[in-house]
Amino acid sequence: MPSVWDLYLDADDAALLFAAIVTLERHRWVREPLPLEDAVALRQRFDVIAGIAGEDAVYWGREAEDRREAATVDGGRWGTPQLAQVMSETAEDLSAGSRKVEVAVLAAAEDLAARLAGRN
Repeated sequence: MPSVWDLYLDADDAALLFAAIVTLERHRWVREPLPLEDAVALRQRFDVIAGIAGEDAVYWGREAEDRREAATVDGGRWGTPQLAQVMSETAEDLSAGSRKVEVAVLAAAEDLAARLAGRN
């Protein structure tokens, strides 16, 4: 089982990997250490995270639409149209953040997979 340090020459070479890790941290998607010592497990973890992030982006996108709709009438469950608009913007931000996580992790996963394939 190779570690990521067996696959990358230096920090510049691992730019996609580090960008994904920074994005995961920035959006608070990492609650436990990533398995940098096991590149195969890391690749699998990235696949899971990308799937969840994609689903999350869709969910929050739909929530944003619902909240926007409520803002055009009486505010719905949010009470006022103004609050519904703020909640719509919040949901849009959450959707965009999840999409950023998905894109960054997919890029790192593809790069990692290519490097793993190159070892075989």
